[in-house]
Amino acid sequence: MAKVQSNDEELSTDKQEIFCQEYIVDLNATNAAIRAGYSPKTAYSIASRLLRNVKIRARVTELMDERSKRTLVDADFVVRNLLDITAKCQQKVPVMEWNAENKCMEQKTDEEGKAIWEFDSSGANKALELLGRHLAMFTDKAKITTMVEQPLFEKKAKDVSENHSHR
Repeated sequence: MAKVQSNDEELSTDKQEIFCQEYIVDLNATNAAIRAGYSPKTAYSIASRLLRNVKIRARVTELMDERSKRTLVDADFVVRNLLDITAKCQQKVPVMEWNAENKCMEQKTDEEGKAIWEFDSSGANKALELLGRHLAMFTDKAKITTMVEQPLFEKKAKDVSENHSHR
C-alpha cells in the first residue's frame, strides 16, 4: 500500500488520496468515491466512512487551504464580491420607452408624472441571503423548552421504596 504524507499523518491508500482530491472538486462525497475507483454500489457508505476518518478530513482541509492560497479565493473574497453584487443590483436604472412623437427614448413616468426606476431585486435578494447565511442570521434552529415529568413507573417505584422504608 502506498503512503501519502499529510500534516505528519498518513493516508493508507492512493485511493484515499484520490478521494480527497476528487472531493474538493464538487464536495460530493459519493461521486468523489466513484471517481476514486470505489464501487458505485457501495460508494455512498464508503464516502460516509471516509469523511468520518480524521486523517481524511485533515487532508481535505489541507487541500482546500492550498486551493484558497493558490486561487486567492477565500471567505473575504466571497463576502467582498457579494457586497459588490448587492450594491450593483440595487442601483436604480430608469425605465425607458420610445416616444413616437419626439422620436426618442424617454424615461417612463407613472400616473402622477413621477419617473419610474427599476433595479435587480432578485440579484440583490440572493446576494443578501448569502451574506445573511454567512453571518448565521437565518438559522433554522428553534429553541424548545419543555417540562419533563418523571415517568410513572419511576414514581411508583419511588413511592413503594419510601413505603417500605417507613415500616
